[in-house]
Amino acid sequence: MCRDVPDSYVCTCHAGYTGNPGLVPGVGCIDIPECLIPSHNCDANARCTETPGSFNCTCNEGFFGDGRTCQDLDECAINPGRCGLNGVCRNTIGSFVCDCVSGYRWNGATCVDINECNENLDNCHSAAICTNTIGSYRCNCPIGLSGDGRNCEDVLECSFSAGAFPCHARANCIETFGSYICRCMDGYTGNGLLCTDIDECDSGTDDCHVNATCINAVPSFICVCNQGFSGNGRQCN
Repeated sequence: MCRDVPDSYVCTCHAGYTGNPGLVPGVGCIDIPECLIPSHNCDANARCTETPGSFNCTCNEGFFGDGRTCQDLDECAINPGRCGLNGVCRNTIGSFVCDCVSGYRWNGATCVDINECNENLDNCHSAAICTNTIGSYRCNCPIGLSGDGRNCEDVLECSFSAGAFPCHARANCIETFGSYICRCMDGYTGNGLLCTDIDECDSGTDDCHVNATCINAVPSFICVCNQGFSGNGRQCN
């Protein structure tokens, strides 16, 4: 910009430019890089953009204002449901965070159910069955154990009154954790649920003397010396 003065003139740069036009040959006015000068008046939460002879201030994402003054934008107040059905929007300075309700986890787009059983996040008893449910899980004691699933205790089947467990009347009931075993008594054979007398005489498992007669009994056998012999059946003279 040229300005007359007595007997001469003065060249000055327009606002936003600096230099010595007319005094230094080949050098005119150059744009002032306002954005590089700390004295620019953009807000701390705004970005400064150079323009010819000036600059612009624009609020960063998550803020609003004229660039000289920027305030936090409450995204949660604008759209409370932005985090989805099982999410809770929590405003932060310049942004927001999606917190999920108990039993859910944020995957970057929405709140998804946590499978506590697969991830060993449940507090079921070690012997209980964990079943995942939407937003939670369920603990159940298996057959043979009783309790609420968080605590499971062995059911003492063998202590039940007669007929409460399926062992045969000629079988012994043996407790195991979560179950029991039926074992036929001596002199009987079977699976414990059904026990039949062993005929030691017929099977040849008796120890009667060669001069004795084996008589099957329940649940054992009797040895009787044959006529003409005397003894206890194991020994006959």
